[in-house]
Amino acid sequence: MTGKKDYQRLINAGAITDIAGLLTFAAEQGLMVAKRGGTYITIKGSGPRRFRLFLASHHKAGRAGRPTATGVVYDFWIYALVAHDLIESACYIGQTRGVARRMHEHWKRRTGERGSSPLFDWAMERGLTVHVVLLHALSGIQSDADRAEAEWLACAAAAGHELPGVDVWAPRGARLRPGLVWPSAAIRSSSRPLEQVAAGTTRLVRLAKDSELVDHRPEEFRLE
Repeated sequence: MTGKKDYQRLINAGAITDIAGLLTFAAEQGLMVAKRGGTYITIKGSGPRRFRLFLASHHKAGRAGRPTATGVVYDFWIYALVAHDLIESACYIGQTRGVARRMHEHWKRRTGERGSSPLFDWAMERGLTVHVVLLHALSGIQSDADRAEAEWLACAAAAGHELPGVDVWAPRGARLRPGLVWPSAAIRSSSRPLEQVAAGTTRLVRLAKDSELVDHRPEEFRLE
């Protein structure tokens, strides 16, 4: 049975970027359009159920992925949770396909012994605030994201950051990619307090697709 995700993947694969193309796609698939928006159409399903299909260029379309010969390609973000003072610094490196949801999870689960919790303990002992920053935006299959996460972890370690709980959460085979340098200045200017990001009261700095953090201030956006 074809579902919302399957339809969205077909739209993404076909690179449909205008409403006319989206309406044509719906007609070809035998779908009933209940509403038309500027970047999406609402499809009437069985009974009262409805769902939206977005233009391939819309950021929400990327959540469904795009089928390719090597697998389903998704939009991933590699990020760092950081805490530091003038002498010490520590961080946690992670990956996600949903930044807002992941930040909520980190803040909600900041106590305990797993994942990023040891970083929060480290910061609390020193009276420091945990910040978050996006390091890398990439489109690829899961193994691409795993490799990028491992490279950034190795980069953080090479830069001298403490990695609380790393034995539990670190990806295997973390190797530093030649030429990858920890962007300290950009991280200081682009990081935001995790508590505020999770609450939606602070904007997180955007990275262009398939790019890494650099030492200038990119455009900002509010997480949805």
